[in-house]
Amino acid sequence: MIWVRLFDEYMNRNYQNAFNIISEYTAKNISDDSQVLFYKGRVALAMNQRGLASSYFDSLRILGLQGERTTPENLVFHNYLFKAYAGLGMKEKFEKEYELLDSLMSFQEDVLAGTDRMLQKIECLIWLYEHDLAIDLIDKTLSIPSLLTVNRLKLSPIYDPIRDNPKFQKVLRKYD
Repeated sequence: MIWVRLFDEYMNRNYQNAFNIISEYTAKNISDDSQVLFYKGRVALAMNQRGLASSYFDSLRILGLQGERTTPENLVFHNYLFKAYAGLGMKEKFEKEYELLDSLMSFQEDVLAGTDRMLQKIECLIWLYEHDLAIDLIDKTLSIPSLLTVNRLKLSPIYDPIRDNPKFQKVLRKYD
């Protein structure tokens, strides 16, 4: 139920409420897990609180590095790392980790997970201010079967930083 409430508040751009929901969950469950760290970082970025977001993404990075040391082939830890590096603004490390994750499980091996990872990469590219690359990947993702839709692009706050970009608007018109 918590994730439904969180999603609702986030989509309605009630970021403080979304952050409070995650904090309540954390208080009840004692520790931060990777998903909680990611969502806290994501919401903090949406609230333009980069310092706060960095603290959560750095904790996520540490979790990923610890897991990677013990089980280097585990995709979960590489998934933490590429998002953490993006949230921290570490573009080169983000790219390296994303490529490593891609080499461990190719798009062809699991198309659903592959397209989901493409959506995560788009969000990370937006965080890294790589808007043209994000829009190019949006165009590519819309051209194949995926969970990304024009309506999702129009509604989700994830895409707010590129919403007024003429190239983004052109892609929306292309698939609308």
